Amino acid sequence: GCRTSGMRQDFPDGFVDGIIFQEYEEAFRRLVFQLKNGHMKHPAPGIWVSTQPFIPLNPARNLHKYPFPRYKEFILDNLEIDELPFSHYGDNTFVFCRSKSATVHNKQSIYSTRGCHFACCSYCQESIMGNKPIRKSVARLKRETDYLLEKFPQTEIYTFADPIFMYDMDWLEEFASVYSGSGLKFLCNACASFITEDMVKAVKKAGMYMVRIGVQSGCQTLRREIYNRKDSLDDVIRVSKLLEEHEILGHYDFIIESPYDTPETIAKTRRFI
Repeated sequence: GCRTSGMRQDFPDGFVDGIIFQEYEEAFRRLVFQLKNGHMKHPAPGIWVSTQPFIPLNPARNLHKYPFPRYKEFILDNLEIDELPFSHYGDNTFVFCRSKSATVHNKQSIYSTRGCHFACCSYCQESIMGNKPIRKSVARLKRETDYLLEKFPQTEIYTFADPIFMYDMDWLEEFASVYSGSGLKFLCNACASFITEDMVKAVKKAGMYMVRIGVQSGCQTLRREIYNRKDSLDDVIRVSKLLEEHEILGHYDFIIESPYDTPETIAKTRRFI
């Protein structure tokens, strides 16, 4: 995961036997094959084991050539993202959810994209992945959500876990056309600088009821120099008004009292909220 990959130096000796970092599919397969044949004698891309010196820049495979989980062998040279299978669940698969509210909303998480336009900071896994986004077609995504709905008919809400969901207007228009009237509700992550009113209208039509935006701090200097945020606080305010106007809930993430905060930056965050 992103924590073990990004914070390897914080793990005490003997705490873990090894780490698979960056993108994992090919690295995990390589690890299994090498362990099956005995043990790893040499460093391998994307793999660190405790008996070897840690190589933080050990390169992993290109995500554009190897984008999504797979369940059988593929020819990688001409691989298209829509050809890859999605996760399959058996008849005895169960989904558990916990909610403090009186009404339990059954949710499913799903990705339409891997990768991100940004690499904001070590708290985000995309700072490790370091790749530009690649995306499923809307048709491929619809087949996947239809399959999940068939397996888990109690599903009411899909959470798009993409780091940034709203960035391609043509794709969002097709998404709205396909999902409009489905009766499903969606929530997603977004970057304020990308969002336009046309995008908000499109996702609203599709069933989007909440958009989550990482603000992190009300201090623009802290956002820019520490968190590497590319959008401005003015962008956040602009988008918050758009979401309210179109009756979409805004969910705003803040990092409060980080090691970089001062009384002045915390005061700025309070005033901004």
